[in-house]
Amino acid sequence: MSSKALTLENLHHEDIDLEEMLPSSEAGMTPRENENLVIKFTFNPNAGNEYQGDFLTADITFGVKPSTPNDPPSAHPNGPYTVPSGDSIELDGTESEDPDGDPLTYLWEIKNDPTGEATLTNPESEKPTFNAPDVDSETEITVKLTVDDGKYTDTETTKVTVKSNSPPTAAFKYSPSGEDLEIKAGEAGITVDFDASGSSDPDGSIESYDWKFGDGSNGTGKTTSHTYTEEGCWLYL
Repeated sequence: MSSKALTLENLHHEDIDLEEMLPSSEAGMTPRENENLVIKFTFNPNAGNEYQGDFLTADITFGVKPSTPNDPPSAHPNGPYTVPSGDSIELDGTESEDPDGDPLTYLWEIKNDPTGEATLTNPESEKPTFNAPDVDSETEITVKLTVDDGKYTDTETTKVTVKSNSPPTAAFKYSPSGEDLEIKAGEAGITVDFDASGSSDPDGSIESYDWKFGDGSNGTGKTTSHTYTEEGCWLYL
């Protein structure tokens, strides 16, 4: 709303202070939503003086834009998660949401870690990486996610279970079978097939199989083959 100066002039050429005519209670008023606001100006002439002038009045209508409500966001850290000892896992907070569509900022924190060794990589992202400590027994760690829409925040926790890692047991069979393999001079060599499918791991996961064939050669895989061509007696490992 714009304002214009009002000039009053009296016959005796005395100055008139407009501020004295304005109710002090109306100065600087802020209209509220759906409010009809009427401001009155009162002029009190001094006795014995004569005043002349034109007063212009107008009804001014202006709109007050209502404030947009801001509802708080919701944090969703997902989980619970499970990770092997000493390994890493990605946490996921992408299901966090704000009903007003406001952009969110993220903060992940480790709140309860009996080992004191768990860490987070990129904790201010939607999908940070949880780095598990080395543990001798199953360990539960609490992780907290806080989301912020610029005005309100919401917090939720989830659990990460760190599984202990027990050593595997190696077992294999081979063909042709025998305690030792002997190759005599002049023989063309012998190919032996190896199978380690009888190996086991208490944690349910064997990541790799490495073979040493005893003649300086190596192999990989749950099953493999090797041809012995040099004269000698070989022990499979």
